[in-house]
Parts: sequence; structure tokens; C-alpha cells
Amino acid sequence: MVILLVTGQLASKLVEEQARKCNKPVKVVVLNFPVASLMKPAYILREVKPHITPDVECIMVPGLVRGDVSIIEKNLGIKVVKGPKHAYDIPLIINNFNIGDLSKEIPADELIKERLKKFVENEISKIEHDSEIANKEGNYEIRGLKYGIDFPVRIVAEIVDAPELSLNELKMKALYYADSGANIIDIGMVASENNADKVKKIIEALGEVTNLPLSIDSMEAEEINEAIKAGIDMVISLDLSLLDKVMVKEHVHYVVVPIDLSTSYFPKFHEERVELLEKIIFNARKKGYKNLIADVILDPPFSKSFIDSLVAYRILRQRNPNLPILIGTGNITELIDADTPGMNALLTMMAYELRASFILSTEVSDKCRGVIKELSIASKMGFVSRLKNTYPKGIGYDLLILRDKKLKDEIPEEESAQVIYAEGNEGYYVQDPKGWFKIYIDRNKQEILVHYKASYRDAKTTLIIKGKNPSAIYRKISELGLISKIDHAAYLGAELQKAYIALKLGKSYVQDSDLF
Repeated sequence: MVILLVTGQLASKLVEEQARKCNKPVKVVVLNFPVASLMKPAYILREVKPHITPDVECIMVPGLVRGDVSIIEKNLGIKVVKGPKHAYDIPLIINNFNIGDLSKEIPADELIKERLKKFVENEISKIEHDSEIANKEGNYEIRGLKYGIDFPVRIVAEIVDAPELSLNELKMKALYYADSGANIIDIGMVASENNADKVKKIIEALGEVTNLPLSIDSMEAEEINEAIKAGIDMVISLDLSLLDKVMVKEHVHYVVVPIDLSTSYFPKFHEERVELLEKIIFNARKKGYKNLIADVILDPPFSKSFIDSLVAYRILRQRNPNLPILIGTGNITELIDADTPGMNALLTMMAYELRASFILSTEVSDKCRGVIKELSIASKMGFVSRLKNTYPKGIGYDLLILRDKKLKDEIPEEESAQVIYAEGNEGYYVQDPKGWFKIYIDRNKQEILVHYKASYRDAKTTLIIKGKNPSAIYRKISELGLISKIDHAAYLGAELQKAYIALKLGKSYVQDSDLF
């Protein structure tokens, strides 16, 4: 039986090339239409009829064809599905998936990706609801959130210098972190200050907008004790000097760090660091502390102890196989001028190999905006990779932001037409009699704002057009008759697309300036 691959004229050579890579019988049908994505289901039905033979079991139309293609199936009595949006993915779909499971409405590549994501979510849900796993040694629970060696790495999102923010700002930050995939919201206190009087109000404010567990990151005993009284779930940065000063409560989970503030001692070498941490844990247990989590402290690069801190994590795990571990990654992402997605992916895979329970991070600098979401995605990648004992690739989730896993550039058609090479500068700009536009972006709302100025003589804004989609914005501008010159329209389209990309990537947008 044969799968009929329907395509248009421009993509025909590429589709035929990819068809030869399929391990099932396929036949390519090139319809008399240049661009496959513009073909309508009714047109495909009419044109494909002459190509139907008794051995055809399924018709695969291009994924970019708009609408439901079930009309073709109803009229021909043959299974019809949407293939991938890109011809390069045809062998991947045909060789690895049951064609009968594909959709008549959703492109195959999108459908498969969503199903892979759903598989990941289902596997996480199954483990989280498995009471036998929850009761295993090395697994714990903090206000309904299960964590430990068998659970996904949980993401702790720190609100830095929380006492300096208004209660409304705190709430907005907590909601943003929760929406980004955080599992715990951390209240970062101000170093070398005592803001114990603000702790209760902060905890109450956050409790109004989220049910996620809350932690406090402080080395001030008074702040910590006020947080414990107010119902905090986790205390981060409990050092040797704090053991006798902090309240011991059964429901509170304590993150211990290899520091002794009373003597300003913080060992740089891995052996000493692990030994101090184990000493603090031993003393803490003697004093009645129960839910203990270890943070070796991951040092930043070129601190002379970066590698030693990594080794310390490994030694700690080898000597304490069931001890919950927290890794703070902000020292890496905040202190290296490099894009964060790749760093967060690697750091999270390291956390999984260490069987760590938590990653603590934050979004202080502009370049780190989106870090919590990246870590949340990376945690899912790592979890399913560990579950399936495979590499973290091709599992539905990824952090491929600035690169594609596989290039899908279309091959230019071979034509004998004249070639004109465009070069030179932008040339002389002729003002549009209809006016001009100033473009801005709103990062919080993820919107593009276009201020229309009817006159070149002043900067007064006559109208503001805003939206999330560049196409919708320029169509509205055209519909309102605010532009009259073709070159001005082309310029506007290019700038709107730049603004859109800047929003997506977290880049600065300045009109008439390059993004890269």
C-alpha cells in the first residue's frame, strides 16, 4: 500500500528528495499550483482525483494547507492527513509514527510535538501521584510538593531584595514566576540588613496570590524566626552559627550551607567544604532539625573555586546517597555574559546526574529574564531523559531558541530569469505625506506600540495602534489609510518584525538600529 504525498510546484524537488528517505512506499503528486500552502482542500480534492490508484491507502497533504481537509477523505473514501509544515520532516514523520494517528487539522510536526509534551506531563503526573515512590527513602514532601531523588528537579525562584519592593510588586513577581513554572517562591532578603518587621506582611501578600510553597533566603536569625512564625515552608542559607538561634519546626525544611559566619569561614576546597557541610548537618540533627537539604554553593567561574565547588557536589552525593541537594545557578547565569538557555540546560542536566532536588535561581539582570521558564523546561527535559535512559533530545521539550535543530531552508527554484543584485545604502528618504510612525515595545504585556504622527512638523501622536502580531498591526494601519508610499510600507513592515523578534528574544528594540 502507498502513501500519496501531495505538493506544489516550488517544493516538488525537495519533497521528491525527502520521499526517497522514507522506509514506506510513497508516491509524490505535484499539483499544478506553485505554493502548496495556498492550496485549498476543495482544489486538492479536484486535482488529486486522477492520481488515485487502488494501492493508495493514505493521502498526506502539506502541513501548511489551511483548514480541515476531511472533505477530501469524505469524497474519496481514503484516509487523509496533514503532513509536517516543512518537507524536511516528511521522513521523520513517516518512518517513526503511525500515519493513521495524524490529524486532518493540525500539521503533523506540531501534533507529534504536543503528544511528546503530553507524554512528559503524564509521566510526571504518574510519579507525583505514586504513593509507593513518595514513601521511598530519599523522597520528601513540602506543603504538597513532592521532591527527592525520584522526582523532577524542582525550581526555586528568588525574588531578590524582596523588602525593597512594594507588596503589589511582590505579588506581580510571584505570579510571573509561578506562570514561568516555578515550584517554590523564594523571598530574598537584603544582605547585611535586618528587615524582620517586614517578613510577615511579605509572606501574607504572597500567600494571597499563590499556593506554591514559600521559602526565605536570609542569614539573619530574627528574619528567619519571624518567617517561621508566619508559616514559611523553607529556610535557605542556614549556616553553623545559626543552628542555636533559629527555631526548629517539624514542618519547615532547612537548606544548610558550608559557612560559619561567626568566624567568617567559607572553605574554598571541595574536601573542606563537604566536611563542614556534613558537620553542620550532624549538629543540626542533634538539635532536632529534621528536613535538611544541602547546598554546597556553586561558585562563579574564575572565582578560583568553580571546579572545586562542582567536585564538592559530586563528593557530597557519593557520601550521602539520599540527602536532598539544592544547587544555586544564579552565580553562573548572572555572572557570565552569554545567552542563558544553553547554560540552564547544561546546569539542569548536571543537577539530574547528581540527583539534586532543587535548583535555585533568579532574574536580576535583563539578560537573565526568562531564566525560570528555561529551568522549568530543562527540568522536564532532564526528567524524561532520565526516565527513558536517553539523551535530552527529541522529547517534545527543548531550549533551542537561537538555533534550529535542523535547517529547513527552502531550495530556490531553478529559473532563467534576469538576476539583479541590490546593493548600496538606504538611499534618499522621501517623506510620506500621510505622516510617520514611532515604534515601541511593552515587555510586560508583550505588545508592540505604534505611535502615528500625522505631521512631520511636530512629534504629537495622533493615534496609537498596538498589538502582539506585526501582521495585524500593519494591516490595521493600511485599513485606516495611514500610509501611502510603498517604500514606507516596506520600512514599517521590517521595523514591526524587528520589534516582534526583540520581544521574543529579550533583545533591545531601538527603531532604525540593528538587532544583531
